[in-house]
Amino acid sequence: MTIALDTKPGINHQRISDMLNRNIILAPWLSTEGKINRISKEQQELILALARRLNENRIRRIKMLVVDERMFVSEAYALYMHAEFLKSTAIYLSSMKLGTLRVTDEMIHVADRLLAEYLKNYGSDALVNNYMLIGSYEHGQLLEFYKKVPKEVYVSGRWHRPWTEFPLDGELDYAISQSAVKIDADGLVQLTDRGREIYQQVKQVLVNTGYLQQRARWMRISNFTNLEDYDEVIETLGPDAHTMRRKLIHMSGIKPGMRVLELGCGTGTLTFDDGLHQIVGATGSIVGVDLSAGMLARAEVKRKRLGIENVKFVQSDAENLPFKFQEFDAVVGFGFLHFTNIPKVLHEVVRVSKRGAPFVTMFPLQFPASQDFFQEWFGDLLAIQEQEDSNVLLHSDEALESVGDFFRDFETFTTEARIPYDNPAMVVKFFVEVANFFDGALSRFPWRARQEKINELIERGEVIVAKYGRRNLVSKHAMQWIRAVNS
Repeated sequence: MTIALDTKPGINHQRISDMLNRNIILAPWLSTEGKINRISKEQQELILALARRLNENRIRRIKMLVVDERMFVSEAYALYMHAEFLKSTAIYLSSMKLGTLRVTDEMIHVADRLLAEYLKNYGSDALVNNYMLIGSYEHGQLLEFYKKVPKEVYVSGRWHRPWTEFPLDGELDYAISQSAVKIDADGLVQLTDRGREIYQQVKQVLVNTGYLQQRARWMRISNFTNLEDYDEVIETLGPDAHTMRRKLIHMSGIKPGMRVLELGCGTGTLTFDDGLHQIVGATGSIVGVDLSAGMLARAEVKRKRLGIENVKFVQSDAENLPFKFQEFDAVVGFGFLHFTNIPKVLHEVVRVSKRGAPFVTMFPLQFPASQDFFQEWFGDLLAIQEQEDSNVLLHSDEALESVGDFFRDFETFTTEARIPYDNPAMVVKFFVEVANFFDGALSRFPWRARQEKINELIERGEVIVAKYGRRNLVSKHAMQWIRAVNS
């Protein structure tokens, strides 16, 4: 395991936190997922040229937790690391700032400026150290999960870092020199007690800085962007969704002529399919906000097809809305709040909505895990989630703890919605792979194991369908509703 912890207390925490705050990210899978070629050949060359310039003044020897003269990073590998930061950050910025799936030259240069300023503040090796720290976590996760892996698997990265273009033998050599791993007589790599200790240290840094939470969020955004059959999936897994959306519109009391903000708008189903744009009429307007550029692109296709001019879409997270003070007459959002930082979202809702404006939302609560078929299917993941104390889906009182801090006038209640579990491939694809509802459990799984688990769950689901029958695999899932008024 390569260690990239500096000797100064807290330096990793500060360095990683500030990297995230500056919107500098490392997510190599963003450039390889989906059908769209996000970076052109010319842009790849531009990124390499900029990475080469960033790399020119770096010190070749990396500062480690234990200062060791044997650990070197080649210029070629350091160049690759800087290029990966540039590429990931440019993809992220193009998506978040411009709402486009394809990277623009402008955002590549913005990413370059962000990285240059960061290196100016933290030193020429800062990004290499960060890359090594994250790589250390991935190595440790691999060995913690599989216990032993062939040396070739470790060095190739194909089970835990399949995107890497460089062999990881130098990282393995350093891990051995630090007594973090050992290789047995059969050529299998495994963690030592010291290695497990280091892995937990690194993991704690990435948890405390919010890096792992952000990583899960980037994966979720990417998954939703690439989910081209989203509407079909929701129609299948949410037969009551249209009824609930229309209920939400009715609860909001929205009237013609209002300016309405929809959070988590997705493909525009609430606005177009369930009639929100008809309610506001020609004299009103709607702004739909979502994090996924792919979802917004599909919503825009609907808007153009329908010829609607008073609806527009903006890519943004709900925690940092790009709107003025008291701009909206109403704010609504269907099935989005559980993916967010709720206090930050509610603060923004109060800021951008007028006095007396309603805020109405609905979101799913935790899975109805008491059903036998659900326990047989997902019980092992639920048990791990409980150990990790991590769950994307909320308990009934979690959101309410924050609502009262921002709204004096609010009401809440729960209803039930049918969810059929008779299509295992679709159930696993959406709940596990795309929405990432079991991230608390799957965060223990390295890349390959995660894909294996998804396939195993699909196969397990087929067995459950055969055992219980399709008609008996309809569950009632609790949904929480909130209606608040900005006073």
